[in-house]
Amino acid sequence: MSDQDQPVLHRPFLNPYGRSGMFTDTDVKILHFLWRWKLARATDLQFFEGEHAPLSTIYQRTRRLSERKFIEPIHEQNRQPTWWQLSKKGFQAIRESLGDLKEEGCLTASCLHDQLVLAFHLGELARLRFPGVTFVTEQELKRKDQDLYPEWVPKLKDRRPDGFTRILTPERSWIVAIEVETSDKAQSRLYSQMRSYAYCKEVDYVLWLTGTPLIRDRLRQAMKFYQDRNPDPHRFVDLMDFIRAGWKAPLLQDDGSRFLLPEKNVGCLVGFFEGLSQGLQRDNPR
Repeated sequence: MSDQDQPVLHRPFLNPYGRSGMFTDTDVKILHFLWRWKLARATDLQFFEGEHAPLSTIYQRTRRLSERKFIEPIHEQNRQPTWWQLSKKGFQAIRESLGDLKEEGCLTASCLHDQLVLAFHLGELARLRFPGVTFVTEQELKRKDQDLYPEWVPKLKDRRPDGFTRILTPERSWIVAIEVETSDKAQSRLYSQMRSYAYCKEVDYVLWLTGTPLIRDRLRQAMKFYQDRNPDPHRFVDLMDFIRAGWKAPLLQDDGSRFLLPEKNVGCLVGFFEGLSQGLQRDNPR
């Protein structure tokens, strides 16, 4: 094996039998991915930002990390893990590399919600690998002080979204907030959410994954109250459309209708991000 083929080794750990072992570079990336996104499937772990790992390698490494109690399964099918999360031992293994945290922890509070956030936030952007794409996850927003956020992350007042995506093009950057709302909320809370975005000019778009027409109607009602301050940054996707079509799901029109040309990615999530990466969206240079 050449030096180039040698795995990158990190600090040692003790396996359950008391013998020392080493993390490979892939192990460390898996542990950090699971901290940032809270949970993932093997197919999600294939796509580290800007990289692609063979699925066979991911299965091998997750099995090894699971045997050594650094990760643990959330769901299993036919006795095979389908979703993974970081264990307390895994969190402690990477804790030092995370830097200062205002709140310790790593686990999901709602598996279903965080599964939807992962699919809606990361989704096809991982596989398509548009250039210049950066993510900040809800985990990072929750656990780190604002002073430690990347400088491009908007400072929303009284609101923490489910994440941010930045797309950097030669002309400018686009910042998209991610929101997953699958259950009904009090109208006062929805107005508060919309007010946060109305007074934040750094956010170009807000992508909403919404569970019911009632939720969308209430959000639109609150949106209209503030539309004179930040005209129409909000885009909506229906949950059932998303479950059926993934990132081919249509963006809903104001009246709830769907305009979609799937063969050209027009009117869907993929087309939306393709437009941003090509500089075809709203013209307000940053």
